[in-house]
Amino acid sequence: MAPPSPSIQSFFQPRSIATDQQPKLASAPIPTGDGFSGEELTSPTNPNSSNHRTPRQRYEDRKIADLVAGPGPVSLTGLIVNMYEQAQTSKRPKAAKGMLRLIIRDDTGALMLKLYYADTTYDLRLGQLCKVWTPHVSANDKDAALTPSTLLFTSIFPERDRSCFFSKLHDDATAARYKTPLGYEQGKGNPLRYLMTLKEYLDGGHQIHDSKILVCIKSIGPRKNFTNKDGVLTLKVEMCLFDNTAEVAFTLWGMASASVMDWRPSSTVLLISGPQLNAKTGASLGLARSTIVDVDPCMPETNWLRAFAARLTRRDSVVQAFPSGVFDVDAPLNVANRIRFTFADLDEFIQTNPGGFISVIIVEMNLINLRRDQRLLCAECCGVPVYANSLSTTCKNCEAEVKLELNPRIVGNMIDETGSLTGAKCIWSSLAFEQLLGRSAQELIECDANVIRDMQHYMLYLRFTLAFAWAEEVGKVVDPEGAERSPTPKATETSKQRKAQRSKTRSPDGELDDDDLNKLERPVERSSVAYEESQ
Repeated sequence: MAPPSPSIQSFFQPRSIATDQQPKLASAPIPTGDGFSGEELTSPTNPNSSNHRTPRQRYEDRKIADLVAGPGPVSLTGLIVNMYEQAQTSKRPKAAKGMLRLIIRDDTGALMLKLYYADTTYDLRLGQLCKVWTPHVSANDKDAALTPSTLLFTSIFPERDRSCFFSKLHDDATAARYKTPLGYEQGKGNPLRYLMTLKEYLDGGHQIHDSKILVCIKSIGPRKNFTNKDGVLTLKVEMCLFDNTAEVAFTLWGMASASVMDWRPSSTVLLISGPQLNAKTGASLGLARSTIVDVDPCMPETNWLRAFAARLTRRDSVVQAFPSGVFDVDAPLNVANRIRFTFADLDEFIQTNPGGFISVIIVEMNLINLRRDQRLLCAECCGVPVYANSLSTTCKNCEAEVKLELNPRIVGNMIDETGSLTGAKCIWSSLAFEQLLGRSAQELIECDANVIRDMQHYMLYLRFTLAFAWAEEVGKVVDPEGAERSPTPKATETSKQRKAQRSKTRSPDGELDDDDLNKLERPVERSSVAYEESQ
């Protein structure tokens, strides 16, 4: 019988390596690991943990207009101008649970991105800057409604494919380069093709495939949970958009509704290309798969529309904060000649005179009604009026704490011998209201219904002298057609003095007499007891 052949282990003799370290105990096993670092394990499932990536291969950074369909590692940077979330129905364990259909635009073109995800939550907004690394670019996507500006698309799955990556960027200088709309040509009669007013769009311009509207946000509603026809719970937010011709409702669904958290009414301007018009009502807009939304585009028309919105805000605002650093509250009391005006004088000379005094009779007060309707104090947040009978409240849209001021509609109509003016058209300082009502806002809130009723009845048909001032940048009102309206006093100041007489004669030279000057220099202090005693 032949002897057995030697094994391979017999050719190698065991050797011991000398070391100064003490041998580890057998009870402490050495962790072997799986070959991946902690950052590599976290990055694919949480792309927001690190926005910086060092690719293992070279990616060529290109503009979207220079991309060519085919394989090849490329990277691109742009703004998110549309987003749509689509759920996946596959039950395979490694399959994607959903897909984000994004349109990314730079200063040369737009590209559609299909971003698949499994366990990752992407917090994206319209107008956000991002960067994409992809190993391929494709053409002729048959599943999407593509516009001529998005003829290319790419799909990535960062959690399963290490050759692709998606990252959010926070570079304002880079984002500003992409704010100019595609196809914008400055210096021409119609710098942007198919740009129309909102009224033209609603009257038939929506039939044009690539129609564009430039609108400003008027108000933003709260985000609400809504169940769609497939039984899926999603978010919904409604806004009101306007320009100088019309207003229209605008609805965002799903993750696109989170974009409104960065938008401000009467300030944020949207350039919407190819919006979707509600076929049933025709009075609301939405996002189609091919719609492009540019947030605050860089063009002169944006500045004009934002200035137009600011003028409307001053005119239609429920309350306007008293401007600081514009008026000298002590100047009317320290001048040598204290001129008393009438409403007729103000209509003619207010823009040439910094201010003065006016004697009025209050013929309408709304204290009782405003207290009953919980509207004694008011403010504006998210473009929506906020009312309460407290010094602060919570906005129902953004859930932020809002500081309230006394409602200027507490004072109704004021008259003199030549005209009239409502208190809502004045900007009242807190000190002016305190001297007029005889108590602070907190004391007014704590008054019961009987005291409020006595205050209103007592103040009706009493004569008051108001110190006022005018500033063109604060009080000038221009209607949508650009015609200036008749000036009205837009800032009521301190030194509101109640006159005991029903009427007051005016000196021939237009100045206050000595008796008036003495009363102005010695303000009448009134307490809440005065109203209780006047029953």
